[in-house]
Amino acid sequence: MLAGVAAYHAQTAGAIRPTMSGLAHGQSPSGLLLTCADSRVMPSMITHSGPGDLFTVQNVGNLVSGTSTLAAVQYATSVLRVPLIAVCGRSGCGAMKGLVDGVPTDMPEGALGYWLKGGASSLEAWIDGHPAGRAGARDGFAQNDCLAMVNVAVQLDRLRELDVDAELMGCSSTSGRPASSSTTRMHRSSARTTAPAARCRFCADDAGYPREHEPAEES
Repeated sequence: MLAGVAAYHAQTAGAIRPTMSGLAHGQSPSGLLLTCADSRVMPSMITHSGPGDLFTVQNVGNLVSGTSTLAAVQYATSVLRVPLIAVCGRSGCGAMKGLVDGVPTDMPEGALGYWLKGGASSLEAWIDGHPAGRAGARDGFAQNDCLAMVNVAVQLDRLRELDVDAELMGCSSTSGRPASSSTTRMHRSSARTTAPAARCRFCADDAGYPREHEPAEES
């Protein structure tokens, strides 16, 4: 980490100094991005954004839960007046695995188990057959990845319950379908908070979550 800081000052700081100087007296980000805290998730890379572009919050499982995250949402909407909030899930999410399998038995009880309780409603929705999970299963995604899709939809519902004054968008960074390449993909759709859960643009279910396939035939 220290080597990275040194490299930044030696190679990058001077190049972006004009940009940072322009941001010294305030910020006006185009949106809030809530995504997972996993070290492999790089918000600025997957959104091709730079300093001042996004107000970013990362936590375990991209949950709309806990004082810190709720405070960030309130600040982003009430002070920064961001027009958009995006919740981004990911394939292979350890938090989703934790919800399905439980916290590892060799791990002492503590904050992680308590935090994952904030995802219980997502797990319940997936078990109850949430349309987003069914759509993922039809496409051949693993159960934990289907849960991640449901989780995004449930977190968007929580934001609607908070009556945030911003457009909401759900997205998923996946490793592609089974037997496909590992290229990261983003699937997107959006719905205003004042509307009920929107019928997805990409599938026949009222999923509230984006899919990339063509509309499915009703069985």
